[in-house]
Amino acid sequence: KADGFIIKKVVKQIKALTEDDPNVTMLGGEALITSDMNLAIVNGQVKSLIFAIVAIMIILMLVFRSFTAGILASLPLLLAEGILFGLMGYFGIRLDSATALLSSVMIGVGVDYTIHFLWRYREEYHHSNSAEEGVRKALLGSGKGIIFNAWSVIVGFAALIFSSFLPIQYFGFLVIISISVCLIAALVLVPAMCLVFKPKFLELKETL
Repeated sequence: KADGFIIKKVVKQIKALTEDDPNVTMLGGEALITSDMNLAIVNGQVKSLIFAIVAIMIILMLVFRSFTAGILASLPLLLAEGILFGLMGYFGIRLDSATALLSSVMIGVGVDYTIHFLWRYREEYHHSNSAEEGVRKALLGSGKGIIFNAWSVIVGFAALIFSSFLPIQYFGFLVIISISVCLIAALVLVPAMCLVFKPKFLELKETL
């Protein structure tokens, strides 16, 4: 598999050499097509990822009427994204038509865990007026449902690991890792931040 940067360099050199040749009007070939396709996938992935994160932040800001809410709910997603792309780079997994779907799946599923916890924590905080008690009851209540939900998703995607098509195997493996990170972040990182920073928006009863 030729590197995209090398292909671009070669194409640029060929165009420079054939610029005045009327017989050469177009460059093609499998390597060039693959390079352009991979570039389109990467660009599309970056745009969709930015759009999804921003959209989620805006929605949560409106629901909780707080800028902090959008930031807090996005942290598990950003953490999972960082680990996801880090693993892909470490294992040499290319971003292709199969693995490009990872971010969308992870964001769509992973954001639910944080929202469920925050919503339950806010209710429990209003009953007890204690951040510690709110976190404890939220973890004992919604925490169980979040864990069962995550495990059902993980088990479902685990079947993809046994596929004979390597990109699908990678997809299944990376989804499992991503969902696991979102789960841990929602039940460990977010509760810890609620205890340490005690966000004001979680103390408010009024929402949209």
